[in-house]
Amino acid sequence: MAESISQPSQPLLHEGYLWPSADYDRQLLGVREAIGEKVYLVRLDFSDINLSVTVENKAVTLLDVVSFSAPDPARRLYPHMLILSDGRGINLGHIARLSRDQAFNPQPEQIVYQQEVLIRRWLFRERRLSPQTIRHTSQVQLARILGRVEPRQLE
Repeated sequence: MAESISQPSQPLLHEGYLWPSADYDRQLLGVREAIGEKVYLVRLDFSDINLSVTVENKAVTLLDVVSFSAPDPARRLYPHMLILSDGRGINLGHIARLSRDQAFNPQPEQIVYQQEVLIRRWLFRERRLSPQTIRHTSQVQLARILGRVEPRQLE
């Protein structure tokens, strides 16, 4: 079956993986160490039919990392949020990469936080627009509009 573009009901996990990833706690320590530093974000925005990726070219200061009291894997809400100097609070589930010193193509030592599975599965893989993928996405969206969404349709 063709894969829908919409946000998956199981947030980018493979069978047997933990949520958040086993590497999350280790990376979270690195994010906390970056408090007070200028960082660059690669932000994700999910909608029913789109995944948009924004590579921000302007650095912001990471002011704090706070616990998020309502994590939800289905909506990609992780247990922590970033508080930024421009007034935003962004959940870590909506961050693909956080880096120091360089917005584009950072070196591995500059990367503070990165969602490897998400990047491999959604950002850097071959995509094909075909009549089957268009039909599948259209059927899922029409079912949602009509209130006839079945869990297996969203997989």
